[in-house]
Amino acid sequence: MFAQALPVYTGKNFSMKCLLTALLVCCASAQAAHKAAHKTVQREKAPVSQCFKVRRLLKTDSTHYWAEWSNTCPYTIDAVYVMVGFLDRSEREMGNGVWPMYFVRPGQHRVTRFSAPVADFETVRVHHITSDSSEALRADPADQLAIDAVRSQSLPPGSIGDSAVGKVLPYQPESSGNKTRF
Repeated sequence: MFAQALPVYTGKNFSMKCLLTALLVCCASAQAAHKAAHKTVQREKAPVSQCFKVRRLLKTDSTHYWAEWSNTCPYTIDAVYVMVGFLDRSEREMGNGVWPMYFVRPGQHRVTRFSAPVADFETVRVHHITSDSSEALRADPADQLAIDAVRSQSLPPGSIGDSAVGKVLPYQPESSGNKTRF
């Protein structure tokens, strides 16, 4: 009796309905799995500044230092920029530097040698760690003042300006009195 109450599907109709039902179930489960995996990845993605660690900075000579660093992030870091400052014996800032690392795998630990942009520094300190290149490579405000001064400097026609803080030399066409022999 019970078997007679169920509808019986045969032929093409039965195959198509089973196929569509199976496809619907597969799509729904794939969508749910994708959402769950995406939420897990977003939750695990800690900021680079929290999980890229500079363990030690060690001065080796007047122009070089060693940096011991490790990646404790659970993902590969595409790019990380470490901004450092160089101090003299009286703890005054002598200059700044930035060193980049690219494609740093999870758990990677290294010691790297770097050149300092200043000579005779006493100490190296980490200022900031970021994955934003525009933040890391932004000019220092003091440097920006010098850059703006050079850009706004107007030169008289026929003069050649120096891009640094140098003397402006007038252009003198070659004449018999100022020829130089080589």
